[in-house]
Amino acid sequence: MLIFLGIFLLILFILEPPLFGIFNLIILGFFILMLFSIKSKKKTNNYFSKKRIFIYTFLLIITLLNFLLPKLQIQEAHSIFINKKDIKVISNFVSKSIITNIENDYRFFNINKFLNAAGDLSINEFETRSYVNKEFAYSTDSFFKENKYSRVVESIDFYSRETLRLDHLNSTEFNLLYDKKFRRQLPYYVFYEIPSLANSSKLCGKGNIYYHFSKTEIKKNNLSNTKFNKLQNECLTFDKKYNFLYVVGYSINSDTENELEIKLIKNLKLIFLEIFDKITKILLILFTILFFYKIKFGEHTYVYLLSFLSTIIICFLKDPNLITGLRYFRGGADGLNYYSLGKYILSNLNSGQISKALEGGADVFYFMPGQRYFVALSNMIFGANSYGYILISSLLPISIYIFIKNYINLNYAKIFFFLFIFLPIFENLGFGYFNYVHQVYRNHGETLSILLIILTLIYILKLEKNLYFYENLILIFFIGIILSISATIRPNFVLTTNLLYLYCLYLFYCKNNFKAILSITAGYLFVFLSAIHNYYFGQEFVLFTSAFVSMNFPIDINTYLVGFYNLLILNFENTELQNMINHLNRWNPLYNFHRLLIIFIILYFIITRKNKNFNYLIFFCMFAQQFLLLLSNPDSRYAYLAWLLTFLLFIKILHQENLILKILKQYKNIKYKLFPT
Repeated sequence: MLIFLGIFLLILFILEPPLFGIFNLIILGFFILMLFSIKSKKKTNNYFSKKRIFIYTFLLIITLLNFLLPKLQIQEAHSIFINKKDIKVISNFVSKSIITNIENDYRFFNINKFLNAAGDLSINEFETRSYVNKEFAYSTDSFFKENKYSRVVESIDFYSRETLRLDHLNSTEFNLLYDKKFRRQLPYYVFYEIPSLANSSKLCGKGNIYYHFSKTEIKKNNLSNTKFNKLQNECLTFDKKYNFLYVVGYSINSDTENELEIKLIKNLKLIFLEIFDKITKILLILFTILFFYKIKFGEHTYVYLLSFLSTIIICFLKDPNLITGLRYFRGGADGLNYYSLGKYILSNLNSGQISKALEGGADVFYFMPGQRYFVALSNMIFGANSYGYILISSLLPISIYIFIKNYINLNYAKIFFFLFIFLPIFENLGFGYFNYVHQVYRNHGETLSILLIILTLIYILKLEKNLYFYENLILIFFIGIILSISATIRPNFVLTTNLLYLYCLYLFYCKNNFKAILSITAGYLFVFLSAIHNYYFGQEFVLFTSAFVSMNFPIDINTYLVGFYNLLILNFENTELQNMINHLNRWNPLYNFHRLLIIFIILYFIITRKNKNFNYLIFFCMFAQQFLLLLSNPDSRYAYLAWLLTFLLFIKILHQENLILKILKQYKNIKYKLFPT
């Protein structure tokens, strides 16, 4: 495991974060594919054979060349601006001649539409509020790369705010609750400082684009006093007489005429360097993997390939910007808050404010604690995009496949893997992959949390079959951490994570493996980090989040007791009875009657049959989550885990009891009696 983790970190280093772009997405997908196709090599002492020395020398040469050869480093600044106060702020950086044009065009900005989208906001509040306090915004792309302004980019090619990856828009400052699209049309500017390496390249575009050639670097404080010319033609060639090309573009609205588009068509030298860089990275990654492992394509290789491709396709169909740019999350939604908080964490880490970064934007957590830190980590590595979550979600289908294969058999795994991805007829039982991708699309934590639970269940199945898993203390420690992360991301799953932890303790106790008990406990103690955070920063003892309030628990045990009593005495006008019926209908609408039937079948066979311990584990996890749904929000994503566990246990019972075969036999007998030959 440690070797693999080291290789993964090395590959990240080779690819050079932030890992945005289709190339990086494919390479990382390929690396995960290798994970399911590798076998450890036998130990050998022949590390310095002629063949290996040749390979080492070759890799060293191309690595040195890759690092020594120049790379295009374009300094970028950008920012949203909403009102005249914001324009005044950016005027300290943007050329005054351009600011004059911005002020003139700002007359066409639909302020009333903004006020309506923002909710109860008066015109006076709008005019006096400061939406930006710096000349340019912080970008998550900048964490690993030194920059003068917002970030450093290696190319320019965008035709919308999404393809520009303007993550400033994914901030709560622009949380327009009542408009899904208008927030994506807010005014912005973008600035580029292009060095002489791009000489002879062409800059093309449309909209409000301004440029300035310079032989010397212009300091930040002098840019506002620099004269810029407006781009009259569609393209501009970077003259070799100059060392710097400065470009500013802005867009007030998102209509056809004012939409900003800019593309840098690179010179032949830059094209060559870019191709060489990509080839070098591919070779380095490939030889690194092959040095430690043998590649053998098998069943899991093809399963993951389908998992990865289906993830990319569904994401693209949901929103192409998930793949090609940055998705802007809907105003008023949790996903926007998580992205904004993740950016807040990175910004404070970047500036050395560790305490504020750990605080995570809240004294006491209200929104789910873990998702903001996951977003921060993902954006640290991948920059302003959703690649981290997309790659992680691509592991869910193959994890479902491996689980069913180990829990039932290979044939069931193949059938239900196909149904999970391509034919979601059981999606209301938590068994439709598009639902989980939809949560990635919305930046919610359910997909990640459920994946971690499935991985733990796979581990427990392996644990019951293989003594090796009892001895691997590092793996056991990580299982504890995985469970704690799952609970922190979705605290409503803590009942399941606790049961899985206790079951592992039971298995370790049966083997008298007290080291394993200590190891998994050390990992699972991380589940208390949220409580420590809330007490340290907010001086309140809150285990996970203050969101465990009445609005998220619309019904209690007393309501059920009073409701059932009034049902018995036929008092149908009772308020508690009506609340109980309404909540039960939300938990399981009448058109989902089959779900109740499945629960009754499970109960019957769990009670009347002797089952393996693992079946009881799944049953109690299922029961715990269903019980929680009867008290809390039972809709949509909150119910995924409960119904997924229910369905997985149900198909196990189908196989275990040969129910399908028995039903078919009964059907044939009935048919024969009705229609004898």
